[in-house]
This record gives sequence, structure tokens and C-alpha cells, in this order.
Amino acid sequence: MATPKCESCRKRPVAPKASVWCRACGDRWKRAGKPEDGPPPPKKGGRPREADTEERVQKTRELLAAGKGTMEIARLFGVPGSRVSYYKRRLAERGELPKAVTSRR
Repeated sequence: MATPKCESCRKRPVAPKASVWCRACGDRWKRAGKPEDGPPPPKKGGRPREADTEERVQKTRELLAAGKGTMEIARLFGVPGSRVSYYKRRLAERGELPKAVTSRR
């Protein structure tokens, strides 16, 4: 038996007998004041990025090129290491990730 899809967005699966909408559509419906015609359509584009994200991505590139490690960069920025890993993934997607330093001796 195939998993039923959301009746609103037709993209996400819905737990059988739980609801006719996925969680995202149900949340939008509640935030919109529970209109009778169902949830409003999802917004396009997703959540806007923080203004300084691109600035930090470029600074991460510079620091990596200078031989700094992920956790060193995280301490400099005051963010978790996972955030710096996100910046590194953005650089890798664009082909801008500097070559790794092989030795620190």
C-alpha cells in the first residue's frame, strides 16, 4: 500500500488516519487562522539567509587558505563547528574551497 500524500501540497507523505495534510501544511493552516478552504500555498524561496552569511563564507575561505582549522575558525566567529562546516559546503558547491593544508609541522 502506498503512503498517502498531503491533500494540500501533494508532496509530503501523511501518516495514515492522522490527517489529510502534512505537518507543514497543517502548521500554515493554523497560522492563517484555520480558514475553511484549507492552508494557504507555501511561500517560495524559503527562509532568508542572515545578512552576514556571505561575508563569513568569504572570511572562512581566507582563513582556510591561511591554514586555520574548522574549530579555530568557529572560535574566531563565536559559532559552533557545524556552522563553519556549512560555510565550507557553500564554498565547495561553488568550487571555491581552498586546498587543504597537508601538514602543520
